[in-house]
Amino acid sequence: MHAAADFNDFSALMRKMCVVFSKKATDELVNSYWDALKDLQLTVVRRCADNHARYGKFFPKPFDLRPKDDQPSTVKEDKDFQSAVRQNIMNWEERMAQEPVRGLELLKEAHAARLAVRERESLPDCDKWDQAANHHLFALVLRQLALKRTFNEQQTRILVAYKHRWAKLMREIDTGDGVDESEQKEIWGNCMREAEAQFA
Repeated sequence: MHAAADFNDFSALMRKMCVVFSKKATDELVNSYWDALKDLQLTVVRRCADNHARYGKFFPKPFDLRPKDDQPSTVKEDKDFQSAVRQNIMNWEERMAQEPVRGLELLKEAHAARLAVRERESLPDCDKWDQAANHHLFALVLRQLALKRTFNEQQTRILVAYKHRWAKLMREIDTGDGVDESEQKEIWGNCMREAEAQFA
């Protein structure tokens, strides 16, 4: 969108969405959504908004106003890291195949230890939403492992990218009082469905 030419039309569109979904329209809301969507063409945002006004149940989040084929930026490729990830996955798969119950217990213990280290280090670039996203993704991977399903390298990158997208969305809608748990789950589900759609 072009700042001068499109902002007024975008503002009017967002205020119309506020009327449709009975949400208070504020300059802060409009500016936040503008920052999240300004890389798109106004016609694209308008089309997504019209569709959401017809079929959406709640006031749209920024990702609801993006086209379905819009992909998050991919994770930087680090060959050594990816190699270590592959080896780690193979090691856990082998352990799970040999001892499914004990293997799952050990995996949970390893994850708990990793989280404890992160909390002690208090990494400045990892906030509460990053931590929550990590927990959600780990739970998803554990559930899939129990079903004997694993993810390849490309699928893992996609899942991680959408995990980051979820954390970013949480930050955008968290006004200081947190985000309702049901809303968190709904948005997580949407992000993971979008990620699965990219696997093919």
